[in-house]
Amino acid sequence: RPEPVDVAPADLDWTELVPLLEVPTQTADDRRTALGRFGAKGSNLATLYQRIDPALQLQGFLIPFHYYDAFVRTNTWSVDLGDGPQTLSFHDTLERWLDDPEFLSDGSIRRTRLLELMAAMESGSCDPALLTALEEQILATFGGDDVMVRFRSSSNAEDSLDFNGAGLYDSTSACLADETDGDELGPSQCDASQPNERGLCRALTKVWASLWTMKAFEERAWYGIDQHAVVMGILVDTRTAGELANVVAFSGNPLLHGDDRYLVNAQIGELDVVSAVPGVWPEKSLLTVEGGVVTAIERARGSTELPEGEWVLDESRLQELGGVLASIVEVFPVDEEVPDTATVLLDTEWKVDANGRLLIKQVRPFLE
Repeated sequence: RPEPVDVAPADLDWTELVPLLEVPTQTADDRRTALGRFGAKGSNLATLYQRIDPALQLQGFLIPFHYYDAFVRTNTWSVDLGDGPQTLSFHDTLERWLDDPEFLSDGSIRRTRLLELMAAMESGSCDPALLTALEEQILATFGGDDVMVRFRSSSNAEDSLDFNGAGLYDSTSACLADETDGDELGPSQCDASQPNERGLCRALTKVWASLWTMKAFEERAWYGIDQHAVVMGILVDTRTAGELANVVAFSGNPLLHGDDRYLVNAQIGELDVVSAVPGVWPEKSLLTVEGGVVTAIERARGSTELPEGEWVLDESRLQELGGVLASIVEVFPVDEEVPDTATVLLDTEWKVDANGRLLIKQVRPFLE
């Protein structure tokens, strides 16, 4: 097993929702403060967006850890800890379980309890003051209540050099107009193809609850992370419909040590690259980048979703992506200590929207 990983201490007192471009990120201390308030995904994206072309960016803001902590402390449920049912907060339940040898040693019991807890959390109630603040921030950021937005996990246990955590937590979409229309009847007012409403509290609780998926718990346990210390913030950004492609690109090749070609995995439409369906895989390309320019492209594999010889990203798009990623490598700061024998790559996620715009939605350092 790896050496135990320490997660960033959480600042649970910060309550302000902050736009990505207004989060202080100028110094390493600023970035550590942001990480402690908003989590790695959100603070990394704020750091990146303040250093790159606005044309590559999504609009967005951050919800701090404070509201997750308040939610798990104020919401209660009936739970049997072995001596009969009792009413406990979600927080106190977890504290009891994390000190329970049976919960820690029996995977079947652990899975059952975590699934029950997640279901209870997803049915929990949200602070009306938070919902009001969210309404104001969504209107200020996105310009209307009929814009579908994406609530994305931003915990203190992901996107670091020592603990990547890719694919462990959940994201979901939300619509302010569904929250304020006075009923719970679908379809969503932001997207008629969604048969059910996508209210704000639903989105909050779904992302918060995903901190306790079985896969997330097990992964953190393997890396020796203190489960008492993990908390969840949320990155809220634009949900784009009709995407032409999803892309995961590394500023190197993590599959072959010493190969400095950029690895680009791309999939057609809105199909996932990180958590692909079994039997469905993305195309894979390797880019030689010299002086910030793509000088060679090797097509290693095509997408299962396209005929042979057709590509999700054509050569001009790969040249654009490689050049932009090279410029990001130059400006994105990595504050964590890097072992002398290791190399840090950037692991990035992108989309090509319905209008053909290349947009970056995530960046995290990756230890090769």
